[in-house]
Amino acid sequence: MRAREHRALVIGLLASDAMMLLWASAGALGVRYGVSRWPGGTETSSSGLALLLLAPALTLGLMAAGGLYHLDDLFSGHREYAGVVRACTYAAFALLLLAFLLDVDLSRGALILSWGFSCFLVGSGRFVFRRG
Repeated sequence: MRAREHRALVIGLLASDAMMLLWASAGALGVRYGVSRWPGGTETSSSGLALLLLAPALTLGLMAAGGLYHLDDLFSGHREYAGVVRACTYAAFALLLLAFLLDVDLSRGALILSWGFSCFLVGSGRFVFRRG
């Protein structure tokens, strides 16, 4: 592959990951605050929502730092999926730590849903990207 094709591959994968992470955050917020019988009520705090909306950018940064966009390691099998789960987990813990340090009310349910949806959707997106 030429350099232009490599760059296009990485940009396409980055765009796919970003879209999946945004869908994961939107889905988590929709389930957490859209379901009327969810324990804990449906009240939202603007600072908690801002932290949850920071999750996609933070996860993308951690994925890049973890080498998930290096051409040598791209589509490396199960190690790639482990890296995705690792980046999503580190991002969730970072958000939890930020919420604690900044004294922000962060919905644990929304955080766990966001983590789970992120792991599943990014992993699925990479699987489809690999096969496509």
